[in-house]
Amino acid sequence: MFTFTKAVRPALIATMAASALALTACGGDDASDALQEQGEKIQTQATQLAEEAKTTAEQVQSGEKTPEEAAQELQDKASTVQDSVNEAATTAIDAAKEQTGVPDEAQDALDQAKKDLENATP
Repeated sequence: MFTFTKAVRPALIATMAASALALTACGGDDASDALQEQGEKIQTQATQLAEEAKTTAEQVQSGEKTPEEAAQELQDKASTVQDSVNEAATTAIDAAKEQTGVPDEAQDALDQAKKDLENATP
């Protein structure tokens, strides 16, 4: 069964971790501004998806849509949110990696986070 949380949780975690490192390292530069904009976009998309999920549940209850149709529609919309999350995570990881003074262990962790993100993407 599809759940929004299950679909995007790993990428959100990677995004938050990389964003924290990137923002700590680079303060208020273009990368952090881009991350903030991407975060706002994701929040808007997630809110819209939650509202659409409520509407879709009502449509299933009323018989307007089958559960399968509803699940597919929500999966398609969640994929759009997932793409935004992946983009933000990649931006955060790249911004963090570009900072000077990032220890080798942190660089390795960022590389691994990026690989994990790529592998987790359906």
